[in-house]
Amino acid sequence: MAKAKKVVDDTMEENVDFDVKETEGTVDLTPIKEEYIEKQKKVSNVDILRLRKQESEEEIEGVNPLKNETVIVRYIPNGKFPDPKHVFHGGLAQNGVFSYCVPSLENGTLKNPLTKAEKAWFEQALGLEKNALSVYGYKGKNFWSTANPDGIGSVELKRSDNYFDLSNPTDWLKMRILEMHPDEIAMSYKDIQENPATDYKFVIVHDASEAEIKKNKQYYTKESWKLLGKIEDNRWAMKFVIERIEGRPLSPNTKTDVLSTRCGDLIESNATRFYAVVTDEYFDTKVLMNRCVEEGILSRRNGYYYTKEGEPLCGPNQNSTEDVAAKFLNLPKNQSMLFLLQEQVKNKR
Repeated sequence: MAKAKKVVDDTMEENVDFDVKETEGTVDLTPIKEEYIEKQKKVSNVDILRLRKQESEEEIEGVNPLKNETVIVRYIPNGKFPDPKHVFHGGLAQNGVFSYCVPSLENGTLKNPLTKAEKAWFEQALGLEKNALSVYGYKGKNFWSTANPDGIGSVELKRSDNYFDLSNPTDWLKMRILEMHPDEIAMSYKDIQENPATDYKFVIVHDASEAEIKKNKQYYTKESWKLLGKIEDNRWAMKFVIERIEGRPLSPNTKTDVLSTRCGDLIESNATRFYAVVTDEYFDTKVLMNRCVEEGILSRRNGYYYTKEGEPLCGPNQNSTEDVAAKFLNLPKNQSMLFLLQEQVKNKR
C-alpha cells in the first residue's frame, strides 16, 4: 500500500491510503481524484436540497391567513336616479364597474399590500417562486401590475353584489387590494355611520346573510324617516343632506316640499347614507356654514371655508375643509364666532 496526496480541487489536498501499482516511480491518481469529486458533488447536492427544504419550511411558518368565510362588497347608491329600474340607478350603469389596483407611494413604487409573513405564505400557497409577490417585481414581471395578465393587477366591482371567498388565496388577495382604498370602500356599515362626510362607493359586508342585511336596511330606513321628521321644517338642513348625498348643488330657491320629497326618495334608495349624514356630530354646524356661504356671510373656495374677511376657519397648519371648519367653530374659544354666525342668519330671514 502506498501513501500519496490527492488533489481535491485547486485549493485542497488530502492524505489518503489506497492500493495502487507504482510504475517507474509514478502514481496515477486520476481514477481516485474523479471518484472523490463525484462523491463530493453528491454530498453538496444533498446539502443544497436540505437547505432548500429548510428555507421552504421557514417561509410557510405562521398562521394561515385564509378564512372559511364569504364576504360581499356591495355598491352604495349615491342618490342619483333613485328609481331601482333606471339603467343608471344610484349613479352607476347596470354593466358599469369600478376598478381598483394597488396604490402607489409618493416615490412611484407600489404600496406593499402584504406583510413579509403573508408574502411568504402566499408564494408557497400559489406555487410561486420566492419574491414573486414583491412589489418591486421579479424576473421582469410584477404580480401587482395592471400590465401583467398572470397576476392580480386590478379588482373590478360591479353594481350588483360582489362575492369573495376568503378561503381562496386569489379572492383573499383581491380583498386585500380593496382594503387599501378606505376612502371609497367602507370596511363595515359602522364606518359609514362614523364617517358621514366620506363619499363611500362600496361597503364590505362580513358574514353576510340576507336576513341580517334586510334587518339593517329596515333599521336605517325606520330611523331615517324619524330623522326626516325632525328636519322637514328646515329647508336648509334638507338641502344640505341632498347635496351631500347626490354630490351636486341645488338651487337656493328649491321649495321645501320638493326638498322633502327628494329626501324621502333618498331614504328609500340609500337609508344608510341618509342616516350617516344627519347623525353626524357636527351636522347642525355644517348646515349653518353652508347656509352662511349662500347668504354671503362666509365664503367657500375650492372646498375651503373662510370668513368674509378671508380668514380660514381653522387653526395653524390646517386646511379649512368642511370637517375641520365645523370642529374649529365648536372649540370653546370660538363660541362667540359660532353664536355670531347663528345670529346673522336669523337676521336674514
